[in-house]
Amino acid sequence: MAGHVRLNVSSFMEEKPADAADVLLGVYTFERIHPLERANIAAVRARHLGNAGNVREARNLLGLAEDLMVMDAEEPPPSWAGFLSEPHLMRVLGRSYYSIGDLDTAADRYQRAISGFGPDRARGRAQTMARLGYVYFKQGRIDEAVQQADMAEAALVGVSSARATQNVSDLRRLLAA
Repeated sequence: MAGHVRLNVSSFMEEKPADAADVLLGVYTFERIHPLERANIAAVRARHLGNAGNVREARNLLGLAEDLMVMDAEEPPPSWAGFLSEPHLMRVLGRSYYSIGDLDTAADRYQRAISGFGPDRARGRAQTMARLGYVYFKQGRIDEAVQQADMAEAALVGVSSARATQNVSDLRRLLAA
């Protein structure tokens, strides 16, 4: 099964993170898969492992993912994988670091993703701002969490995205509680 297919399957299994991680076991080692796709898979598996409580293995995979991102590839990523930009991968890494409780690194990766998303990626920016808001909330930085919610809401003006809107609404509810 191709790497991206396994990645999609694992995303439907997030309620059982250990099982979701098993779907991706070893896929990030397949050298026939482009390094950026392997980095994406390693980072997502790390998130599943972190959510399952396996912090040590998740941390090792995050190191691999970061290494794969800078690996020289002889050929560009496949045409279907144009989404595998640095901002996208930084957002994925942010979620993974959050899952293992490394909030400072998660915040850094989210900030790097936000600064890399251009105006054509308003949905991605808004989702990442909301996730950064969650990090700030968990760190007790409530004013900064509110600021992220405000900026995420502003980024969504004119954008139709149920998932991003839900992310911002969930953050607002958390902040109001």
